[in-house]
Amino acid sequence: MAELNTSNKSGTSAQSTVSDSKSLNIDEKLKYESAKLLAEQGRASFLVSIVNAVIVYLVFRSLEAELLMVTWLSAIVLVSLLRAIMVSRFLQMEENDPRHGRWLLIYLVAVYFTGACWGALPLLPLFNSTSWSQAFIIFTVSGMSAGALVSLYPMRRAAIPYFILVVGPLIFVLAQSPQAETLAMALLASLYLLLLVRSAYILNSAANKTMRLELQNEELFEFLVGTKVQDGDAMTHSSQQVSR
Repeated sequence: MAELNTSNKSGTSAQSTVSDSKSLNIDEKLKYESAKLLAEQGRASFLVSIVNAVIVYLVFRSLEAELLMVTWLSAIVLVSLLRAIMVSRFLQMEENDPRHGRWLLIYLVAVYFTGACWGALPLLPLFNSTSWSQAFIIFTVSGMSAGALVSLYPMRRAAIPYFILVVGPLIFVLAQSPQAETLAMALLASLYLLLLVRSAYILNSAANKTMRLELQNEELFEFLVGTKVQDGDAMTHSSQQVSR
């Protein structure tokens, strides 16, 4: 009986140690799942970004310097392709791959660069050339920022800086106008930016809560399975002691 009690205590202690170790790693798992969700959600956005960039180029190539528009289009296409390749490689990595941090840093830089490219449209001279070009750019910037909410919400530090880079220059340019109508548009654009940031916080919080709950459920399941196996081993050991 003493041997049985000692065995049970040692098994319980080992199980507790394993459980504590997994609890310490749950935040790391959550970071990995957030990065994985960011990669998965981003796959559909690359083609949309390229198609929209081509449309903008075709519409404005006659109103703006050809070299400038070609450079702008090339930058968005190349960065979008780079992000697509990075997502493909990330999904092939193991969960405990040490390269996750470097991948995320490079991916975030690519996201910010894409946002800066879209945000540069209102800064071009063509923005104030005609009323239809102004309306078209506002529509494009709004659409790209709204679409990014779906693909970037898994990580706040990806979504919120992107929104600021895309919508911020538009607000700045509109706020420079002395016309009351344009100032009202700047105010509406500011409210739109706040709405995007708030939505990103809500979606991100909900996603993190769901992922954390799933990870805790997996941990609990593994603990219960380990406890059941441990009890079975203890009963087998006890039977052997009795038979002896």
